[in-house]
Amino acid sequence: MKIATLKHHGHAALIEQEKLYIISSALQRHGLPAPEGATLTTLDLLTDWQRYLDLLVKLRGQLDSDEHYQLVAEVELAAPVLRPGKMLFAGANYYSHIRQFGQAGGQAHMPQFGQTGGQTFEKSKMNPYLFAKLPDSVVGPYDQVALPVGYEQVDWELELGLVIGQVGRSIKAEHALDYIAGFVMINDITARDRSRRQDWPMLGSDWFISKSVDTFCPMGPYLVPKGFAGEYHDLKAQLWVNEQRYQDFNTSDMIYQPEELIAWASAVSTLRPGDVLATGSGPGNGMATGRWLQPGDVIEAEITGLGRQKTPVVAEQL
Repeated sequence: MKIATLKHHGHAALIEQEKLYIISSALQRHGLPAPEGATLTTLDLLTDWQRYLDLLVKLRGQLDSDEHYQLVAEVELAAPVLRPGKMLFAGANYYSHIRQFGQAGGQAHMPQFGQTGGQTFEKSKMNPYLFAKLPDSVVGPYDQVALPVGYEQVDWELELGLVIGQVGRSIKAEHALDYIAGFVMINDITARDRSRRQDWPMLGSDWFISKSVDTFCPMGPYLVPKGFAGEYHDLKAQLWVNEQRYQDFNTSDMIYQPEELIAWASAVSTLRPGDVLATGSGPGNGMATGRWLQPGDVIEAEITGLGRQKTPVVAEQL
C-alpha cells in the first residue's frame, strides 16, 4: 500500500499496481465511511490514522473491479505530506557516514567512530543530535531544487523519514512504533559553505541558512504505511547525480534507531500527526567526495519500497 498527494488538488490517493485511486471518492464508491462532499488530504488521514488505515485496508480488497483510476505515470505528485507541522532531522546517525565525514576533513569537530584521532565513540555516553528544518523547504519528488546565488557547496543527504500518526509526549522507546504512521523518502539538501558563520564565529553552526532554503527538502513520492514498508531496519538506500551513484547504504547502519529518535524528540516537544522525523544519511555525500550540486544536474534517489525521486537542479530565479 502506498499513499500519494496529487500536486494540483492536494487530494490523497491510494496507489496499487501503478494505479492511482482518489481516496475520498473511492471510499464512497465502495460504501465505506467518507466525509460527505469533502476531499481527503494526507493530513486528514493522519489526524485519524488508525481509523483511516483500517478503511484503506478494506478498500484495497475491493479495487480489483474498480475502473475509476488513473495511471501513476500520468499524474503529477506533490510531497506526500504537503505541510509537515514540524520537521526534525537526525545529524550524524550512520556509523559509516561519520567515518567518511571525518576522513574527508569535512567537520574536524565531529568525533569519528571507533578509536580515531584519540577520540572514542561510546553510544552509551551520548544522545541523539536533532535539528529542525522549516516545512517551507519541502518540495515534491520530481520538483526542482533551486540553488540561491552565492551558494557554492550544496550537498545531498538521502534519508529515511518517519511520519507521525498520533499525538505523543515523553514517549518510551518501547512504545514508539505505535506513533509511526509510515515512512517517506527525504533528501536533506544542505549548503555546506553556509553551515558555519564566519561573521559569527562565537555562535558556530547555522542550520537555518544551510538547510531551510526553499526547495531544499525533496520528499516522496509516497507515504508507505508502517505495516507495508517491510523491515525498516534493513532498507537499501541509493542516490545518483547525473546517473553516477554516490550513496549506497543500508538503514541497518543507523546509530540511533527510529524508536530512540522518537523517544528523544518527544521528551522535548509534543509530536503530532503530520510531523516528520528524518533519521540521518549514510556515506557518499558531496562533502566526502568534493562534488557539489550545480545547475543542470539531476538527482535521482531510491529507498527500497518507497519509490524513486528525480529532481533537477537549477539556479534560483528571483
